[in-house]
Amino acid sequence: MLNFHNTVVLKDTDRTDTNTMLSMPPGPSTYSATVVDVPFARHITLANPRTHRLIRLLLWTSIPLCAVILTDAIFMLYITSTRSFYLAPAAFGLTMLHHLIVLVISYFERRGRAPLEDGIPVTVSLGAIFGAWLSTLAWAAVAGVRCWLVVDDFNYPWVAMLDLVLGCIELGLAALETFLMGSIAYICTLERRKLVRDRERDNQARW
Repeated sequence: MLNFHNTVVLKDTDRTDTNTMLSMPPGPSTYSATVVDVPFARHITLANPRTHRLIRLLLWTSIPLCAVILTDAIFMLYITSTRSFYLAPAAFGLTMLHHLIVLVISYFERRGRAPLEDGIPVTVSLGAIFGAWLSTLAWAAVAGVRCWLVVDDFNYPWVAMLDLVLGCIELGLAALETFLMGSIAYICTLERRKLVRDRERDNQARW
């Protein structure tokens, strides 16, 4: 039994697994200390904070670019009746799912409200890296198929100029999105390797 007359919150910063907080309500009487484990409030390991800010910036940049590509693809499909294999909408859905999950979890991680994978932020987690590479392949497929369709359309003189212009626009934007997603995946992969290497070095130093 501990005697406290004011609200006192003690945070254990020496523990690496969880943070223990002692919370006592105010009052003149005698109160018992309640131990509360907060598993989400853990230290986030960052090899380079600027790299993680760059990753989030690239993710936010990719969202409007994907929306423009989707708009162009829908316009070509339903307005000009241009041939399409629905690759752009599929790549858009996959990319948005990846971006939203990573950005939302990253938001809560920075505020200590989300669990971490061994202290490693979600931006460089294995799932995020896999999703980034998968999205890169999806947009590469969109660019490749659209390139084939544009080249094939030049062989038919009756194809409207609007179809060719929209096809070239989608091809250029899909190639740009492929480069953007590839950059995100590559940066995340390098950052995770650096984090793992630094952690192994720290563990060896402790032994």
